[in-house]
Amino acid sequence: MRLLGRWSLASFMAGVINAFYYFLLVFLSAAGVAIALWIALTPGHNVSMNFQMPVQFELNPAIHPFMTTRHDVQAASITQAHGTLQVIALASSIIGIAWPGLIFASITLAMVLVVLNRLRAIFRSLRDRNPFAASNASRIRMIGMALVLGELARAGPGAWYAGRLTKEISFTGLTFKGDLSINTWVIFSGLILLMLAEVFKEGAEMKGDLEAARKIQVSLVPGEVFRKKDVVVHARMRPAKIVGGDYYDVLELDERRLAVIVGDVAGKGLPAAMLMASVLGSVRALCSAGLRGSELVRALNRHVYTSTSDNRFVTLFYGEVDSTTGEMMYVNAGHNPPILLRSDGRLERLQPTAIVLGVMGDAGVEAGHVEIRPADRLLLFTDGFSEAFNKADEAYGEERLTESFVRVRMLASSVVVERLITDVLKFCGSVQPPDDMTLMLVGREAA
Repeated sequence: MRLLGRWSLASFMAGVINAFYYFLLVFLSAAGVAIALWIALTPGHNVSMNFQMPVQFELNPAIHPFMTTRHDVQAASITQAHGTLQVIALASSIIGIAWPGLIFASITLAMVLVVLNRLRAIFRSLRDRNPFAASNASRIRMIGMALVLGELARAGPGAWYAGRLTKEISFTGLTFKGDLSINTWVIFSGLILLMLAEVFKEGAEMKGDLEAARKIQVSLVPGEVFRKKDVVVHARMRPAKIVGGDYYDVLELDERRLAVIVGDVAGKGLPAAMLMASVLGSVRALCSAGLRGSELVRALNRHVYTSTSDNRFVTLFYGEVDSTTGEMMYVNAGHNPPILLRSDGRLERLQPTAIVLGVMGDAGVEAGHVEIRPADRLLLFTDGFSEAFNKADEAYGEERLTESFVRVRMLASSVVVERLITDVLKFCGSVQPPDDMTLMLVGREAA
């Protein structure tokens, strides 16, 4: 995680607010005990206290005449000047004089603790990469209302009580009255937070829609394990966001053959997911129409080319496996070359036989052939693995993926898939993988 990254900043702020929150709790507890002991043990006539309040004042020009060296100034007076009145009172009477202030201070401190508690929850959600949690909108709204109402509550009663107290205090030549001193920046900040709460409310609703889209996307792809005779397929898809642009599919073509498909739509998030759903549906429709191999990929390329914008393209690996002989015909349309790990440890790569889909409407498509023998394993993957980075900005890369695949080749297929995903996430550490990741492992195993 980068030092100035938004999630690092959220973690830092969460720690600062937590520290201040608990410090304030301890400080208030200690202060309450100290004040109680002080009131109980200290004679009132020996100790005095002082407190301050905002006031307005005017100078009596009869007592404080103005003077000037300018001949063009005929008169001047000070009216509605703002200042602070400091009052010193004996401890024996301080409660009688300052009780409204003490009550207000207690309410203010309680509000501060409530606001800090809400901030702690907000920054925890930011640290956990869940900014649009449903509860954050109400938390932000509460903070905004606390700022606006708290400032009004501070200014109004404060001015009223200052007016009452200044009636009994006089200075020669000065006239006092309570000052309705409102901090407009506090009010403005509170209003901004109230508007921001509405933004977060909309964000939470959009997140709910994305969660529903994720469930739909998961329902579009088959289960993570598929078997046809001695051909076993294990697959996993891990979107970088709530929804992603990777896809995979396993289709039964007839009694002997099945199709294994892995693809990657350029980009990520909702636009990529929508195109992914379109491509996946088109592949199934073309297979149902009887198209196979190169003919199917050519038809799919024309569909992607005519129905997407210029900056959207799709990589695709399409293979047809004979579940009896292990023979596989495949088309690799610009996709990461799958890794074929032979039972004797040799490695082969199934290189592209066509360009990516959506670039040219009449692009040529060729087919390749390979045999998957008993105990061989074919690993199909998307570029989310090769382009995953750690804190040092080092890419995981296909070489590391290959080495990890070789290390775990003797384990069960389901374990292999889990180990490969665990290895890349361990490499990334606290850095979130920036792209979707999909794995498919195809092998021949005795039933």
